[in-house]
Amino acid sequence: MARIHSELANELKRMPTDEEIRKRLNLDVEEYNKLMKEVNIPQETSLDSFITSNQTEGITLIEVIADEETANPEKSLTYEEIKEVLGAAIDKLKDKERIVVTLYYYEGLNLTEIGEVLDLTTARVSQLHTKAIYRLRGYLSRKKETLI
Repeated sequence: MARIHSELANELKRMPTDEEIRKRLNLDVEEYNKLMKEVNIPQETSLDSFITSNQTEGITLIEVIADEETANPEKSLTYEEIKEVLGAAIDKLKDKERIVVTLYYYEGLNLTEIGEVLDLTTARVSQLHTKAIYRLRGYLSRKKETLI
């Protein structure tokens, strides 16, 4: 599914819709929804795993966070570039996906708490989280040279 998502994103030069992914996989709506339930990412997901998954250097999230006491302009510029790319990627998410990512990673809420805030089931929040992560990975993989 991740491969199809990346292929479509590269072909279309934008994030593919669920419908486009479903058609490429030759699945009907019910089969696609079932697949989405099966590919959910575990609730506790490390952002480091997404940064390092396609890199051999093993850059971790902590290495891209700016050190406020260091006056290194090159590091500051790199951090700002990464922040801009990540911000742009998050801005391209659908509204609910963006809210889930914000509440999960910035506000520290778990999926159950997010479900309560958005009046959704935990399973649905998990699906939205999974879709958001796939979309972010696809976008960031296309911006890889900018991040390295």
